[in-house]
Amino acid sequence: MSQTVYNYDPRTRIYTGASQADESPLEPGVFLIPAHATSQPPPGWIKAEGAAIPHDAYAALMAGKLERFTSAGEWECIDDVRGVWYDTDGQPVGVSALDADVSQLTREAPPDVPEGKLLSRNVVAALWELIDDVRGTWYDADGRAVQIDDLDADVSALTRTPPPDAACVLVGGQWQRCPDKAKAADAAKRAELCTRIDAAVAAIYAGFGRCEAEYTRRETQAKAYKAAGYKGDVPVQVAAFATPAGKTPREAADIIIAQSEQLRGALSQLGVLRMRKYEVMQAADVAKAQAVADEVLAAIAAIGQAL
Repeated sequence: MSQTVYNYDPRTRIYTGASQADESPLEPGVFLIPAHATSQPPPGWIKAEGAAIPHDAYAALMAGKLERFTSAGEWECIDDVRGVWYDTDGQPVGVSALDADVSQLTREAPPDVPEGKLLSRNVVAALWELIDDVRGTWYDADGRAVQIDDLDADVSALTRTPPPDAACVLVGGQWQRCPDKAKAADAAKRAELCTRIDAAVAAIYAGFGRCEAEYTRRETQAKAYKAAGYKGDVPVQVAAFATPAGKTPREAADIIIAQSEQLRGALSQLGVLRMRKYEVMQAADVAKAQAVADEVLAAIAAIGQAL
């Protein structure tokens, strides 16, 4: 003769299944109940009117639930929160503790998030929501860049598409060229190109302007020495050039004169190139103005490298 007993895990005290306890051979009517077991059936069995039911049927009856035998000697029915949950950001959270707080989690896996959307959890409605991610760079009706950091920002009057150029305005969500802005943009571009030409020439002038007086004295003394037939005392500036260069005074004087003529010619050519900025201003369109400016700037750079 035997009696059905109900076993539970020694650590978690969770119901693990039923087994049969044998009657004591020494005490008829007394059954040998093993450790971590009780003759008191869990609630699920009571709902089945105390009759033993198949394991599968019991599992279906108690789906998502667990029976735990308390230290007070009673069964309690608890939710089985173990497993994978998802937080409000859609990140998976592994839960292994039976007493874990899952009030801010959900078993429902989040949906795929398409580009331009953000995942949000509506805790009240217990639903995943996809909202527009409006953060980033937008453009207003005049083509000015607007940085949006607020998810609730109103972007109805903005567009993600940058304007094709500075002469465009946003009309009905589409960029259209504005004659007044086109004229202003044309003038601004030409002025910017002219400024670049002036700056390129000025940078070269500045490099020689610092020592202009020295160059002038050296050239004057070299020419005077040459005019004297390279005879007499060697001028200070000629000697200062000849000695470290390992040249004779005559060679040094000729080199100084040649370099001076080269420099004067280069500076003269720079002046001619700088005046070509007026070609930029008078070009038929911005594209031609850009082409002229590119040509002038390249020639200026070549002179600067040669000096």
